[in-house]
Amino acid sequence: MSFVKGLDEFSFPSPNEWYCQVVQYYRGHSELQVMAQHMVTGEALTIVFVATIYFEGPLMWRGADFTLEPQEKCEALMQQLGEIDLKIVLEARRLFSGRIFKAPDLSTRVRIVAGESAFVTDKKYSTLPY
Repeated sequence: MSFVKGLDEFSFPSPNEWYCQVVQYYRGHSELQVMAQHMVTGEALTIVFVATIYFEGPLMWRGADFTLEPQEKCEALMQQLGEIDLKIVLEARRLFSGRIFKAPDLSTRVRIVAGESAFVTDKKYSTLPY
């Protein structure tokens, strides 16, 4: 049985036991797909970030502990990057951050600016209809 749940309402059981890997970016849809795979069971889930405009971090990391940050953090990040003219675009975007397990520097994170409609599904990324 397959499922789709919003990332903001889904929490990975034992998030430190998952590896995440960026597997696809659809430029025309601005859609970023990340595969999360459990280290022990091999269970694989796909996290889809819709309307993605920014990604920061390694392409593969350990940990599936994502947080939806307040809108102010999203705007501050984009201003820090010099993207001050994106105010209208940013109103529809949020900052998702993910903690990397056992990173040497605790400030090392995965940061993704995307639409609020990020979701998790148990369908494999290659079978999504795009």
